[in-house]
Amino acid sequence: MRTRQALASVALLALACGGSSTGPTGTQACTTNVTVSVSAGATPGSSWSPRCLAGEIIVDPGVDFTVDWDVATTDSTNTIQPFLTYGTAPAGTNTLAGPTALVSGNGYRVRVFRATGNSNAPFALIGSAAFSP
Repeated sequence: MRTRQALASVALLALACGGSSTGPTGTQACTTNVTVSVSAGATPGSSWSPRCLAGEIIVDPGVDFTVDWDVATTDSTNTIQPFLTYGTAPAGTNTLAGPTALVSGNGYRVRVFRATGNSNAPFALIGSAAFSP
């Protein structure tokens, strides 16, 4: 009986805390669209609100299929916390492309994706912002 009570308590605690979708600071995985902001400079930083954990960040010029930087979680979960400096991959991520040097005056966009848990469509776009370094 005690074993069942202990297991039930652990399960309820995991649900209350968001299970593995909870980041080290208690931030939850992104479940809605976010508003993305980008700081100025040659190595800009990106953030989003509401504060939540994302699964992939892509920076590109917004045309054709060029990617300047792509970083995604190693296990297709949502563990990337907002604020992210261009070219600096957070722990638990893989750099899939770049980073390439951003050109001052050129236009770029940063896109934030959440991990879906669906192997057919592992990431879904939840926000983006245009910027020029």
